[in-house]
Amino acid sequence: MTKKNQILVLTDFSEATRYAVQHAALLSKIFNADLNILFVKENYSGNISENISNIRNELHEYSTDISNEFFIKVFYFALEGKLKDTIFQIAKKIDAIFLIVGFNKVLTNNQYNLKTVHEIIKSSYHPVLVVKNKLEEENLYKNIVLPVKSSMENKEKVSWANFFGKFNNSKITLVSVKTKKQTQKQKAELKLNDTVEHLERNKTNYVIHSTNFKNKVIDFESLKLSQSIEADLCLFLIKKKQTPLNDIFQSNEMKMLNSKIKTTLMFIHSENE
Repeated sequence: MTKKNQILVLTDFSEATRYAVQHAALLSKIFNADLNILFVKENYSGNISENISNIRNELHEYSTDISNEFFIKVFYFALEGKLKDTIFQIAKKIDAIFLIVGFNKVLTNNQYNLKTVHEIIKSSYHPVLVVKNKLEEENLYKNIVLPVKSSMENKEKVSWANFFGKFNNSKITLVSVKTKKQTQKQKAELKLNDTVEHLERNKTNYVIHSTNFKNKVIDFESLKLSQSIEADLCLFLIKKKQTPLNDIFQSNEMKMLNSKIKTTLMFIHSENE
């Protein structure tokens, strides 16, 4: 018997995480996956006055409503413990294909604020989707942007692009850098051709968008492009190993989280670290 896919979404009952649950429910429907909703009451938190039993009751009602609305199977967890440790333990236990969290940079008092979401992205071995907008329609995740970096391996991003293509008939917009320098040009063409080959092998729809911007800012240009073409998702590959400068300056991930652009972001770690 084929094992069913599992999706894990994080909630603190805030508006931002309720948006995330809606997106997670839609993705569960698309991928024929079970949805798992997790609430974590941190041991040291003084902001959550409800006891864990009341939270479980609320989660039960919430999960039932989501299940009935989207016609999917929903499980829920209300646990006490350290936030990140608990999240990753549950993700591993259920073998989640990815985590989903809602984020609104204006709401700094939410459990899932900028610092916390960034730490989850950095530390997670599972891909992390960050939802920044309300679910307005169910015909989503059809248009996906994938920046093709000549300096990084792209196969994990391409695998997810094929995954969305297979289950949702999504079209992938490949963003590639145009350069006149011969060495860089050859690298860029090699990466792009390799990416195209993998997409065509899986019969995934794609288009190519070339940009004159430098490789180091291609992620930001891809995010801007996602807004102009009304894409539903951007795929980014990140490194677990952060440089010391990331402690002084905001990392690329934090800058993208802070962006006003509402496109859902998917952060994937390279297997080659």
